[in-house]
Amino acid sequence: MTAAPSQHSLARRVFAPARPVTDLPAFRARYVPDPTGFYAYCDLLEIKPQEGTSATGLIPFRRSWIQQRYCEQRTPRDVICKPRQVWITQIELARDTWFFLTKRGVNVIIVCQSSTDHSMLNRLSERINILFNSLRRNAGLVLDFASETKASWSLPD
Repeated sequence: MTAAPSQHSLARRVFAPARPVTDLPAFRARYVPDPTGFYAYCDLLEIKPQEGTSATGLIPFRRSWIQQRYCEQRTPRDVICKPRQVWITQIELARDTWFFLTKRGVNVIIVCQSSTDHSMLNRLSERINILFNSLRRNAGLVLDFASETKASWSLPD
């Protein structure tokens, strides 16, 4: 008897773009239109579940109804006053990384709560790295950063 494929491998097949995108100009051409390009970009992403560990792995990023509604109604001047656990941080990290990758010469700054142990910065940096790594796996995009640190990424252009 053959074992059933895991949910992760099934999701990866669903995520697979029609043709791999291997460089940034091709990626930009394919994913720049908003909102359709952003929604297609989100379909390439993976996230670590909230209670997830390295042992439980990553799951495909799927917009919740709250995230979808926000995306449909957002404006250039939104200020979000939100309760905890409504997944706005994840959709905004997705939008920030999409904007950073698809718009030439932009500077994206993410502001987070400070702490003496830098735990919030470390968590956000980990989440961004997971997004970038999922693009390599699911879209074939190889990001060649001009500079990269734990909390800062710069593209050559």
